[in-house]
Amino acid sequence: AKYDPDTDTWSTMGSGMVRRIQTSVFDLDVDPSGVIYAGGQFESAGGDTNARNAARYTCDATCAADLNADGVLDIFDVLAYIAAFDAEDPSADMNGDGSFDIFDVLLYLRLFEEGC
Repeated sequence: AKYDPDTDTWSTMGSGMVRRIQTSVFDLDVDPSGVIYAGGQFESAGGDTNARNAARYTCDATCAADLNADGVLDIFDVLAYIAAFDAEDPSADMNGDGSFDIFDVLLYLRLFEEGC
């Protein structure tokens, strides 16, 4: 499943995972490139009838600097970052070290400058 924060909804990826009796996912993992791996009890996944208990999904690329997810980098993203940083929201910890410091701000500004 994938989550859409804009609509606060979950939806299946592709045609979902199918098994005649019971479908279960026991383990999920995401690699650094954003590919999702799922393991469990299912016969097909996302329309792939050869899945046999293992599936691999690629997701649309995201843009870390586009904080309001409107597809445009603009001042509203910068303002959203400043608000998140000020509130010590985990999304503002850009380097993931658990601290809110100048290194997070510099990383965000670099990502913003690089564009999407």
